[in-house]
Amino acid sequence: LGEDCDDSNARKTTDCSDDCNTSKEDLKKIFPNASDSRLESISDAINKYGQNFGLDTKEKLHHFLAQAAVESHGLKSFGEYTNYQTKSAMRIFGSKFNDIGKDNSDSNKKNLSDFGIRKVIRNGKELTYIKNSEDFFNFIYADANRSAKTKLGNTQSGDGWKYRGRGIIQITGRENYTKFNDWYKNNTDAAQNLLNSSVLLKNNVEIGVISGLWFFKNNVMSKIDVDENTSVYSLTYYINSKREHLKERKENFKKAKDSIDCK
Repeated sequence: LGEDCDDSNARKTTDCSDDCNTSKEDLKKIFPNASDSRLESISDAINKYGQNFGLDTKEKLHHFLAQAAVESHGLKSFGEYTNYQTKSAMRIFGSKFNDIGKDNSDSNKKNLSDFGIRKVIRNGKELTYIKNSEDFFNFIYADANRSAKTKLGNTQSGDGWKYRGRGIIQITGRENYTKFNDWYKNNTDAAQNLLNSSVLLKNNVEIGVISGLWFFKNNVMSKIDVDENTSVYSLTYYINSKREHLKERKENFKKAKDSIDCK
C-alpha cells in the first residue's frame, strides 16, 4: 500500500486498488445501535483480514456488511438467538412439527410441544416460547431430520446445539465448522481447535469476523462475481436460500453504499 493507505483504521478514499477498508465511524452510520468498542473491533478485523479473502472492492464490502448485519443482529451479536417463540419455530421449521394444540395431527411430524413450552406475558399479550432450546436445536439441525440439500454434517449426538450459528455471518453445522477450523489452523493459529472451542466464533470478535470472511469467500465469491451489477436478491441466495429478511438486507446494502467509499 502507498503511504496514504497504511492506516488500517482510516476509510480509504485514495488510490488503494488492492484494498478496501472501513472504520468504526463508517460502521456507526450504518449500525447506530452497536457499541463503539464492538464496531472498532469489527472494523479492525475487516481491515486486517479482508484483503486475504478477496474483499478488495467497495461493492464486495457493501454486500458483505449487508449480509453480515442481518445474520448478526445489526453486528450486535455473533451468536444465533436460541430463545424461539413457537410461532417463529413454526414459520421457519413448520414442515417438521405439529403446532401447539395439534399434537399427533400428522404422524410424520414431531410435536413442537415435546420440547416444552413456557409462557410469558408481554405488553398484555401472552407469548409462548420453546423451553428446551438445546433439544430443539439438536433436532432441527441433525442431518437425520434434514433434506439431502440442507444437511450440515451433524451426524453425532449434540452437534446441532454445539455447532449452531456463530460468527458475523453465523456459520452453522459440523461440516462448516470443520472446514473453517482446518483453514484457521493452517493459516492463523495451528494450536487452536475451534471444533472443541466453537463458542470462540461468538465471543472472540476477530475470529467471528474471520469466519464470516471465510464463508463469504467460499460460499459467495467463489460462486458469483460480486461487482456493481450484483443484486442483493441474487447474492442473498448463497447466504440464505430462502432469502429471509431480504428487505432488511437491501436496506443495509443501501446504507453501506451511502456510507462507505473506497477504490
